[in-house]
Amino acid sequence: MTEELFCRIYLYDGEPPKAYAVLLNSHPTYGAECGAFLYDSEDERQRLTDMCEERMALLSEGGENRLLIRSGGVIFYSTLGEPELIEKLWREIIRA
Repeated sequence: MTEELFCRIYLYDGEPPKAYAVLLNSHPTYGAECGAFLYDSEDERQRLTDMCEERMALLSEGGENRLLIRSGGVIFYSTLGEPELIEKLWREIIRA
């Protein structure tokens, strides 16, 4: 993804993170996506947290599918269905 596209999708001001992976929404009737971002500093952590929270608010108005996990230099967000299952799977991944 180009820096310009990243900044448009995520409304991010500044240089995008160096390492990330995203699954963007492909459903026209509901928001279902997730992403993981690596960060190096507390400032970057806060900017990425704010970015993910804004994105989740845009995609999941009611908030029932929102999930945000910060752990060990990684921020993960999801608006996929079944947030409890997604959290369990993600925690298994970061433990491995």
